[in-house]
Amino acid sequence: MSLTNPKKLIIDLLKDATNGVKVYDDTPTLVPGVVSAAWYDKDIFATVGWQITVGPSLGSSARVMDLGALHKDYDDVLSVSIWVLEKRGVNYTPERLRFDLIHEVDRALYRVINDPISGIDHVNLSGWLDRDEPENEILRSDLTVVVEYRKSKPN
Repeated sequence: MSLTNPKKLIIDLLKDATNGVKVYDDTPTLVPGVVSAAWYDKDIFATVGWQITVGPSLGSSARVMDLGALHKDYDDVLSVSIWVLEKRGVNYTPERLRFDLIHEVDRALYRVINDPISGIDHVNLSGWLDRDEPENEILRSDLTVVVEYRKSKPN
C-alpha cells in the first residue's frame, strides 16, 4: 500500500484480492467490475457490470508539527464514485448492485479505519450521495474520503 499517494492507497484497498470489492448477482455469480483512477468510461460496460473511480482530488492540506519541519501531517480529500449502467437481461437489478457496491466500499475502507495501516492516522468517510444520470442510464453514487497521515523528513 502506498503511503505517499493516498489515491493509489484507496485504489489498492478496493482492488485487494482478499478484502477488496466483490459483488454477486442473484445466481450468485461474481459480477466483474473495474476500479480505477480514471473517470468512468461507458465502453467498459460492454464487458463489466460496474466501475468505481477514485478521484479527482478535492483538496489537500499540510501542517508542520515541530520546529525544523521534521514531521508534517497531511489531509488529502478524494472523491470515490460508483457507476452502474442500467443494463437489461442481467441477473441483478442495477439498484441492488449499487447498494451492494456501496456496502463493499464501506467495508473495505472501514477496515482501514478500524485497523490503520502503518503511517495512516485516519480515514474519514462522508455519507454517500446519489447523483444518478437517467439521461445516460447511469446510477452513480459519490463518497468523500479524507486520508490523514504523517510524513517525516529523511535523515
